[in-house]
Amino acid sequence: MGNTSAMKKFSLFILFIAIGLNGQDNNESIVSPKVLDEHAFKVGEYLKYTIDYGILSAGYAELAIEKKSKKEGKWTYHMSGYGRTTGVTEWAFRTRDYYDTYISETDLLPVEFIRDVDEGGYLIDRHVYFNHENLTAKDTKLDIDSSLAINPGAQDLLSAFYYLRCLDVSDLKKGDKIQLTIFMDHENYPFQLKYLGKETVKIDAGKVKCLKFIPVVQDGRVFRDEESITLWVSDDENKIPVYIKAKLKVGSVKVRLDAYKNLKSTLTFES
Repeated sequence: MGNTSAMKKFSLFILFIAIGLNGQDNNESIVSPKVLDEHAFKVGEYLKYTIDYGILSAGYAELAIEKKSKKEGKWTYHMSGYGRTTGVTEWAFRTRDYYDTYISETDLLPVEFIRDVDEGGYLIDRHVYFNHENLTAKDTKLDIDSSLAINPGAQDLLSAFYYLRCLDVSDLKKGDKIQLTIFMDHENYPFQLKYLGKETVKIDAGKVKCLKFIPVVQDGRVFRDEESITLWVSDDENKIPVYIKAKLKVGSVKVRLDAYKNLKSTLTFES
């Protein structure tokens, strides 16, 4: 069905974060929005996305906020994610991805991160504990007992999604970039989102007013160029991704919000 390495990039719910890894533009127009006092989500939130490769249904992804629990002496939110392939993609590149993160209720930094991935037989197993005070992390799945260096404010793949939703973006101007570090596979990756303005996007449930972003990606990867990936986020208090579109070297991928429940704020639609 084409480029299986491309499908690997979109094999799970973290597509809208992972697409920007290893990419960084210059430092012009980088802004540092503050974290809102009121979080954009609540326990019980559930999001489901469908993933299409060209005209084919490629898979789906689910995100859920399970509960609050105490980890390392801190009250945390427990977020989980699951992604899998379906249809022809299931035959060509079977994928089952499980993610869990526990993020501090106070500063939204990850405390514990679990990643269990099977992508066409390629396996990844991670269980990472973060110590942001000492800027270290430890993966209990490693054979050796060693500390891994993390950057200040480092997020994991899943926690970054929830952290970004809680930023105050009310004063963003076209061309502004939001930057953070994502710690993945024992390395720190710079990540930037560039703001392009406001647009209305139509999904099955209706028309949604959105903020439009592009992740800044590295040339020469599976993506064509910087603007080949576009992300639309609801322009409301929820800040949930509504639609994602990406052009690949072979074909294209579209991700749509398919179902949701228990949002903290009502998702509003244009009449």
